[in-house]
Amino acid sequence: MEEIQALGAKFEAQTKIAPHYVGIPFVRSIIAGKVASELRQLLILSGIATAIILFAFFRSFISVLFPMIIIGIVVIWSVGFVVIFGFKITILTGLLPPILVVIGIPNCVYLLNKYHQEYLLHQNQARALGRIIRKIGIVAFMTNATTAIGFAVFILMENQNLREFGIISSLSIMVTYLASIILLPIFYSLVPPPTPRHLAHLERRPLNWMLDFLDFLVFKRRRLTYAIVLVITIVFLIGFWQLRPLSYMVDNLPEDSAPKQDMRFFEKHFTGIMPLEIVVDTKRRKGVMQQNTLKQIDQFEASLAEVAPIAPPLSLLSLIKASRQAFYGQNAEFYGLPNNREAPFLLRYMENSQDTSQKAYLATFADSLGQSMRISLKVADIGSYRLDSLIEQVVKPRIRQSFKDPRFEVKVTGTTLIFCGVMTTWCKA
Repeated sequence: MEEIQALGAKFEAQTKIAPHYVGIPFVRSIIAGKVASELRQLLILSGIATAIILFAFFRSFISVLFPMIIIGIVVIWSVGFVVIFGFKITILTGLLPPILVVIGIPNCVYLLNKYHQEYLLHQNQARALGRIIRKIGIVAFMTNATTAIGFAVFILMENQNLREFGIISSLSIMVTYLASIILLPIFYSLVPPPTPRHLAHLERRPLNWMLDFLDFLVFKRRRLTYAIVLVITIVFLIGFWQLRPLSYMVDNLPEDSAPKQDMRFFEKHFTGIMPLEIVVDTKRRKGVMQQNTLKQIDQFEASLAEVAPIAPPLSLLSLIKASRQAFYGQNAEFYGLPNNREAPFLLRYMENSQDTSQKAYLATFADSLGQSMRISLKVADIGSYRLDSLIEQVVKPRIRQSFKDPRFEVKVTGTTLIFCGVMTTWCKA
């Protein structure tokens, strides 16, 4: 894609005409590149934000360094799990490193806070480190286990990417717990005990005031608290039921991005570029070359011309019609299906032609037995909801109307249909 864009840039420099780039391969390459770049940025930014919060709370570089080392180790292990299980890094598994930063830091905060509380009580570092394992270990285990089980539910999904994410995330979360509970006490046993400056966060007035206020709400204003929570829950439930599993091919790109603007250009001038395929299986050898079959397909393609989001179809009929036109000297009025007198000669000529380009075209739209053929369509990126309605309420009724032969098997497929189906499954999951 980069080589194609480089050639396009050279063309633009010479002609001052800006080319537009669209298509599934191009969009996928752009999205993959952006996702990889943004995941790295997300990991770096989440680490920086977490480090700042830790320092602001504990006021110690050691209290920042040790948790970040533990998180770094866990992130490496999580990527290792992906390789061990033979999975690939997807958008979901790529999100695991920043997720582990968010999940792993609270473990370290629980342990550090308890360590400081224990040390403040008896000023014994070894006893304080031992007690945090006994007292916080079970609490941290319960919180991490419930989180891991929540992520493990993805294993029950039908989508392969969701299952892989469930396996890797649940294992990584439990590994995060083990790394925190084992490594943090070891690291702190190697450094001097905390100083009064490090323990000052235990007596911070704003934090204590907030906790006192929450205590007041819980024990003195229970009815008011219930009422506020109930109202907020009802409001958000109304919003929750408004959600719809709607997906577009270029959801991941900003509205003002060049690929999305190029797609709008093609939708405006060429209807669309999203591929939609229809496969016609006649169930008999050389069935696609029968005149009756060609007439049914021609009727079907003509009916699709009335549908706004669909561009004119491309199929074996396009070559047959163009061959008839060429036979009569490129006269546009002869572009059409051959009649009963012309068909035997033209169809036999096409089947036995030695023209390599014509053979390649035939192989693109029909199988070697001449039993099945494909009709290639282009549609606008109208979203999974409208696409589903387009298929079920427009395309399929026209299929039933056009193909009267009960032996025919006609299927609707294509990258666009599969993509929208997968995205809708993700949304529902």
